[in-house]
Amino acid sequence: MANTQQAATISQEASPFTVAFLPVALEPLRAILAELPATQRVPRALVIRKVFSGSTLGQHQTLRLLLEPSRALLTLNRPDDAGLAQEPCAIETEVSDAAAAAELLGQLGLRQQHCRECYHEEWSIGDLTFQIETWPDLPTLLTIGGPDEAAVTRAAKRLQLPCGSARRGTIEDIYLAETGRDIRSEATLLFPREMIR
Repeated sequence: MANTQQAATISQEASPFTVAFLPVALEPLRAILAELPATQRVPRALVIRKVFSGSTLGQHQTLRLLLEPSRALLTLNRPDDAGLAQEPCAIETEVSDAAAAAELLGQLGLRQQHCRECYHEEWSIGDLTFQIETWPDLPTLLTIGGPDEAAVTRAAKRLQLPCGSARRGTIEDIYLAETGRDIRSEATLLFPREMIR
């Protein structure tokens, strides 16, 4: 199942400080990013996230199967051993057969907790990352990640983003604040099929 040329990696969230901004206008934002100049690392594409949970995992651990157009990643998210990290540690590996990976997880007693879709693209410049995402029933949002709050604030000013559009927290927090929906309780978060390109 695993791609033998890809070793599993243990990683910490690359950006200690992140802030989301919404709504953002996609084409003007891309133009400003290109002028910085930022580099588009990941072209815009539909991404599917399947989250699995079960008693065979440790407390607060989940397995995520991320389906991108060119690859599939299996990630174990877990709390830091010392419980001190701002973001969870992750063990990540690329898999060559996403369907087989999902079947294997089921055979191991894990159940699919969530299936979520979004359109995702990523840009970067130096130690800053810019993730542009469109989720069902949300306006397009931009998440800026950087080494600290000052760096992210400077980047937001260069992109002419209003401070009032800033949001902290997870996508679950953003949905709750913007729409009143608790997507933690929703098994699927999908676009209408006619909107899939």
